[in-house]
Amino acid sequence: MDAALLLLPMLDLSLSDEALDRTVRGVERALRRGDYVSRYDLEDTDDGLAGGEGAFLICSFWLVDALLCTGRADEARSLFERLLDQANDVGLYAEEIDPDSHGFLGNFPQAFTHLALINSAINLELYASGGDGALRGTHADRIARAAPQRDRRAPPGPNSDTARPLRTIRSLGSRSKTEERKVSSDRPQGVPLAAMMSGEVCSPEVEECARCGSRFPTPGVEHQGRHYCCDRCAMGPSPRMKARMMVRMAPILIGLVGAGAFVGWLAKRDNRNK
Repeated sequence: MDAALLLLPMLDLSLSDEALDRTVRGVERALRRGDYVSRYDLEDTDDGLAGGEGAFLICSFWLVDALLCTGRADEARSLFERLLDQANDVGLYAEEIDPDSHGFLGNFPQAFTHLALINSAINLELYASGGDGALRGTHADRIARAAPQRDRRAPPGPNSDTARPLRTIRSLGSRSKTEERKVSSDRPQGVPLAAMMSGEVCSPEVEECARCGSRFPTPGVEHQGRHYCCDRCAMGPSPRMKARMMVRMAPILIGLVGAGAFVGWLAKRDNRNK
């Protein structure tokens, strides 16, 4: 038994709801300890590594998604809220956790854990606003549904269910680096162009990056009244600025080349005189 089976309900495979539910419950029986899930049973699996290991937090967030997709939404939300309580004082997670002491183990901070947390929060928000149908399909389908949904609806109130997951996440830790940057990227982000193939995005607006010229779904990143495809383009010098810099540097470069040629000519003349 492997915890990766918890991903099956999110992969749009042609499996019956009953089969998915039995699979999720089987993983829970074999690998779940409280709110935590092991990758596999170390007693039954020889992975070639000595010693034991903790439960992997990414697997717990996989369980949140699996519960949500198999009709156990209340359990999914409760588990998600309890997992949020396990973050440290600045809202970060490690790779693993000790099921008994709740102490962090392994890599810290672990990006995969945080990505799984964000994914679960998005899925909970989709379910709250669209029910089971909003979760169907692939990950690209769900992302495509999330973007236009944020644009169409009014901001949720502080007590609404749809606001809870992301509001709780924002309460963890101090001010983020993104908020401190001068680049204004607080508007809802666009979706990948590949996700538009799902047909869920209605009349997407596509703009051209003011720096690199690539096309991207709006809104992208706004900086000084222009739209860019990413933060790197927003913060870097524009092509016009690069051209001006080259024009200003041209006399200096020509002078350096001329000085080098003059020094070489002097050296040759001295050698001939000797």
